Amino acid sequence: MNSNPHICAFATKLDKFIMENRLKSILNMPATITVTDNSRSMISVKRKDQAYHVRLHHIFLGADEGILHALAEYISGTPGKSLRIIRDFIREHSLKIGSKAAPRSRKARIRHQGRYFDLLESFINLNERYFEGAIDCSITWGNRVKGSRHRSIRLGSYSPSTNIIRINPALDRNFVPQYVIDSITYHEMLHRFLGFKYFKGRRFSHYASFKEMERNFIHTERAKVWIKENLNLLLSKA
Repeated sequence: MNSNPHICAFATKLDKFIMENRLKSILNMPATITVTDNSRSMISVKRKDQAYHVRLHHIFLGADEGILHALAEYISGTPGKSLRIIRDFIREHSLKIGSKAAPRSRKARIRHQGRYFDLLESFINLNERYFEGAIDCSITWGNRVKGSRHRSIRLGSYSPSTNIIRINPALDRNFVPQYVIDSITYHEMLHRFLGFKYFKGRRFSHYASFKEMERNFIHTERAKVWIKENLNLLLSKA
């Protein structure tokens, strides 16, 4: 990351210029943007002198086309599904917002070592082999839920708000192959690496480029077959 303040300031002005002109084009109306670091209000809009005057938090700088269209709908007063998209975007980038944006939460407990598998070892190996060490999140075993019957199971998850990958502890069993652990871990690392896409008011997490990169992992299909064949066993252990 470049720490030169002059270069950073130039990049911010360039992103603001690009965003301002794209919004004008989408809105088909004059608009001015003020970039803020206000941790309480991410976006505010006033209409004056036949123009929109918008205050946006800096997390929106460099946002993709889907987010810009959602912002344009919100600014024009016809939010529809765009409000949900904007809320999801803010939630995903909450780590970049000042601490006043949300109440302090209890620090998550990170537990790499299970009874049979070390998640950190899997994460480090995959990070070096497939991502050149670029993935910068935490990984932990999730919490075991007791006393409930399961008809489906979520084997892994990635939370952008906490930047943590969680792996279902039902996988920490002696009959589970290492390649299945690696496959689930790799899948969640891809979510960190690629993020979400927005199109026509919907959020997509498993889009074409995601699926293409998922196939790069050597055991992806083999792991999917094993999970399908052993799903009932995993459900009984969840």
